[in-house]
Amino acid sequence: MNNEWIVIISILLSFVVFMILLRLLLLKIYQTNAKREAKRVHKFSDKTLKRRFYNVSKSRHNKFLAIYIMGFFFYKHYLEYLNSVYFIYEEEMLKRGLAK
Repeated sequence: MNNEWIVIISILLSFVVFMILLRLLLLKIYQTNAKREAKRVHKFSDKTLKRRFYNVSKSRHNKFLAIYIMGFFFYKHYLEYLNSVYFIYEEEMLKRGLAK
């Protein structure tokens, strides 16, 4: 009986560690993606830029979506990522003279 509980607890603990490492990997990916978006945003067409801007503006304050994607401990980092992408798109729209 004791050995069964040790196996179950070790499996659950390894799953939790795996999920935390996965979230940290996603966090790193989002950070590099924001830098990549800043470099290539000037290549977007006006239609693509507007579509991306409106999609990000809809979801940048959605805490439920952020918690669902990144988990409770990392959701603020995801919201920071969305805000940084939002401001990148907003700056480019202002450069092009497109209405918000």
